[in-house]
Order: sequence, then structure tokens, then C-alpha cells
Amino acid sequence: MTRRGRLARWLAAAAAGTAAAGSPACGGGDDVTAPGGVGVVAISAASSGPRADADGFQITLDGTAGQALAPGGAVVLPGVPAGDHLVGLAAASLAAGCAVEGENPRTVSVAAGDTTRVDFRIACALLGSPPVITSVGGPTSADNTPGAVAAFEIAFSDPDGDVTHLTVVAADDPRDAVDPDSVDTDVRAAAQNLTAGVVPYTITCAAESPALCGAGPATLRFQLVDAGGNRSAPQTLTLAFGVGNSPAITVLDAPARVGVSRGSRTRIRIGFDDPDGDVVRVRVEELSDTGQVLNPEPREEVSDQAGGRTTGTVTIDYFCFAPVGTQCRTGTVSLRFTLVDLEGNSSRPMEAAISFEPTTGTGTAPVITRLDVPRQAGSVAGTIVVFRVSFQDPDADVTILRIQEVADPAGAFPGDVELDVAPQAAGLESGEVGVTLTCNPPPGESCTAGVVTLRFVLADAAGNASAPMEATIEFLEADAPAGVNAKNPRGLAPGVLRR
Repeated sequence: MTRRGRLARWLAAAAAGTAAAGSPACGGGDDVTAPGGVGVVAISAASSGPRADADGFQITLDGTAGQALAPGGAVVLPGVPAGDHLVGLAAASLAAGCAVEGENPRTVSVAAGDTTRVDFRIACALLGSPPVITSVGGPTSADNTPGAVAAFEIAFSDPDGDVTHLTVVAADDPRDAVDPDSVDTDVRAAAQNLTAGVVPYTITCAAESPALCGAGPATLRFQLVDAGGNRSAPQTLTLAFGVGNSPAITVLDAPARVGVSRGSRTRIRIGFDDPDGDVVRVRVEELSDTGQVLNPEPREEVSDQAGGRTTGTVTIDYFCFAPVGTQCRTGTVSLRFTLVDLEGNSSRPMEAAISFEPTTGTGTAPVITRLDVPRQAGSVAGTIVVFRVSFQDPDADVTILRIQEVADPAGAFPGDVELDVAPQAAGLESGEVGVTLTCNPPPGESCTAGVVTLRFVLADAAGNASAPMEATIEFLEADAPAGVNAKNPRGLAPGVLRR
């Protein structure tokens, strides 16, 4: 969170005075060589105590008012006759509540040809009565989405009516939700000349969507300062940014029936909304499991999928891991899903029932689980492109891979292809088949360039076909840099990889 208000740091610089005609010149405090019979007096002044005298002082020499002396500065008076002299600061030049420590004026002895230093310290006490914060009103929690505002009202009393500033410090902010850690705001427009009143203060989330401001608890310390430098006793308020906004499950996509085989996967998708963007886990509860099918983890970590997102989808996968020659258990399972955020806030739960059923025989179609196709390929003669198709098939009888031409405006691809992949896939419930496509044009030519969209389908021994999966590949001109291998144009030589 960032605060609305101005953070000002005032830098004071002492201005060098210009000596009046006929008066001693001012130097920077270095010794000045004095002629015979006269010496030099170097005078400095500094404030101490809880308040500084910022107006400067006037020097007196033997009772005569002389040059001005800036706070923290120095004045050099050359040509002072040797002997005793009274050097001081004019009482009228001291601010109210300020006094010179020690004698003022004080006697100094000036030696001919030498420099005598006189250092004054001015102690300034606080003036008037400090303000009192009577209450701090504001929220105990705040949203952390872009543009969110947390508004506070600091009620006060001040007999002097001279409140000038409000200081706000993030006294306890373990997650750095508030930035910067300290702000000093001029509040004279709201508080000046008031013996009792209210000072407003706001904190605004300045993040840009879809980013979020920091989330977590923070303790803010408020303190008022008046024109005399008096500070009120601090008052604190603890609030939580992004806390109290529970996530919500918007969609629960779980299959009603699933065929179970060794290596198969069941995926559950959970759509969510969360104003804070801090979903970290899914709590999974088994309501019933007639066949003791699942061994679900009670808390599925999903922060890598959901962290920082105010809306989206997380997935939970269940895999069938069974020894060769065995199958996973089957039955109906009822599950309850609850989203949990970083602060422990929970969504309303949603439930789903899934029937896990055996898949045997040759009645189950294979499934393409992954398709690896290069995005670009060259068209130089002899270059080879490799496609890899991952699959699952409970029957372990995949035999055919069909590659169908969906779009090929340049005629780069020769047409539909059907390849025997049984040597690679036979007996596998889960595996991969690889296909090579070789650029083999007539001598002295290259293959045709263009963008091709292909559809891949696996078929098993019983004729069951998988759902198709598509991919697009660009075959580059022969003189263009190829991102990968090459392509399959006219002159195609299809083949399969060995198992």
C-alpha cells in the first residue's frame, strides 16, 4: 500500500551574508592573519534541545550590535584591537523559549596577531502544550486490489491550536504491506487554529491491474506535531490488508465417470475468484469411498497455480499407479473441495461424486495426452522433422497414427498420411510414438515453404480412434534460418522411429 499525502524533507542551507560597507568582513571560520596591535574574533552558534532556533542571531561586540549570525554558521571579525572585549548574542535576536547557555555576553581576551574563538550554544525549550490524539478511527481490514482506499480520522485536542503535521509510521509490518515505512504529512489545512478537530488520512493501493498490493497485518502509529515542536503521545491501529476477503469456487469440473487403467490420469479443475489473489491450497475431504479407490492428500498446495491471481483455474490430478499386470481399485468416490488463502480464509465448499470404472477389452479408444511438433522447420533437401505423440490406451493396442491436412494454402504438405506405429506402441498402456518426415525433393530443388495445420489421430486394433489434436508448423524458405529441422513437402518420405 502507498499513502496519499506528501512526504517532504526540508533541507536548510545557511546563506552567506554580505558585510555592510565599512564593517568587518565575514569569513568561513578560518583564521585570518591580524596586523600588529589587532586580532581576529571568530564567533559560532548552535542550537540544542528539543527545538532549534531557526531565525538566526545578532552579534554584539562591547555592547554594540553587529552582524547577523546564521544558525550553525560562523562569523569572523578581523581588526579587533588587542585586549579584553565583551562578545555576545543580542537577547532580542533569540527566539521565544531559547536562551544562551553560559555567560552572555562573555569576556574574551584578544591577542595581537592571533584568532580568538567564541562558541555559543543556544538551548530551546518546547513552547505551549502538546496536542493530544483523542481517537483514531478507521478500518481493521482493507482490500489490496488496485485503487482500494483505507481512510482514517485522527481526532485531537490542542490548547494552542497550532497542530501542523501528522506522522504515520508502519511500526509492525512483517510482510512489508505498507510502503514507505514512515510519512510526515502537512495537516495545517485541516487543523490550524483548531483547539479540537479531526485530521483525515488515507492509504491507497497504487498497484496497476492485475498486480495487487501487499497483503498481511500491519500496525500503524499516528502522532501529531505542533508549531512548537511538541509531539502528542502516539496512538496505534492494527489493520489487515487483503484479509477477510475469502476466495470463492466458481466452477468445479470433475468427471462423473472415469475409466481406470494403469497410468491413467483423472483431472479435476476448480475455477475461482479471490479479491486478494492469495489462494494457496485446496482442502480435499473424502465424504465416501466405497472401494477405497483414492488416497487423497488432505491439503493440495496450489500456490504455484493461483498465487497473485484474482481469478483463474487450478487443477488436481489423480493417477493410477499399479504394478504391471494389476489394476487400480474401482468404485464411487464423493469428495468435498474447499479453497484456502494465505490468511486461512476458506471458500464455501463444493462437492463432486466420481465413479471410477474398469477399462478392459478392446472397447476403449486411445487418448493423445501430448503432441510435440516444432513450430518451424527448414525446407533444405535432406532435412528431417520429428513429431512425437504421447498417448494412453487401457487396451494397449495402438496401431495406427493418422496425420491429416487441415490447412495448407501453399501446398507444402503432400496430403493425409497413415502410418503403422504398432512396433512402437504395442503392449503399452501409456507411451509415445515418433514420426519422421524427410524433405526429399527432386535433385537441385528445395521443399515447398508455407504454414501448415495438421490433425493427429491415433487408432487401435479394434478401430477405435482417439480425439484429434492439432498443431501448426511453418516450413521456411530454403535460404531462411530454420528454427528446427526441415519439412515434408512434395517428395515426402514418412517413417517411424524404432521403439
